[in-house]
Parts: sequence; C-alpha cells; structure tokens
Amino acid sequence: MKTNFRTLCRLRADLSGLNRSLSPRRHEIDGVFYTIAFSIAIFFGTTSLKARLKWNEAVSFVLFRFTKDLISFQGQKREGPVSVLAEAT
Repeated sequence: MKTNFRTLCRLRADLSGLNRSLSPRRHEIDGVFYTIAFSIAIFFGTTSLKARLKWNEAVSFVLFRFTKDLISFQGQKREGPVSVLAEAT
C-alpha cells in the first residue's frame, strides 16, 4: 500500500530504565510475558527534530467498563532521552 508519508528520521531509545514499569501478562500457550506502556513525544518547529520518551512508573490503573471514564492512571511521570538519527536519502 502506497502512502503519502516518507521517513524523515529514525528514533533510538534505551528502554532498560523502564524495567520498574513492566506489567506481567499471561498467555495460554506461551506463558508469562511482559509489556511496557510508553510514548514518544516529537518536537517539530525548531532547527532540528527533538524527541523525549515518556512513561508512568509504578502504574496502577482502574478500568471502568460501563462508564466513559476508561482509565485512571496513578504513578510517577518519567521522561528519558531519545536519539534522533538522520535518515539517509
């Protein structure tokens, strides 16, 4: 499928600092695995692209299935560096 988007850069981030935010999950066949929820903020409009890794550490959340309030996060907001690597054209 062809899109009108092109790759401007690649991002590299060290996720090892997020180990306190691992959430264990169980799969019937594969057993236990872990997930990490994080986001990457990309800042445009300056002379160069900048990016930051963002996550909540020691997260607990409440899921209300029957209301519009879906998730209530608790925990400490954290940020970390992301390297912006130029894309070779």
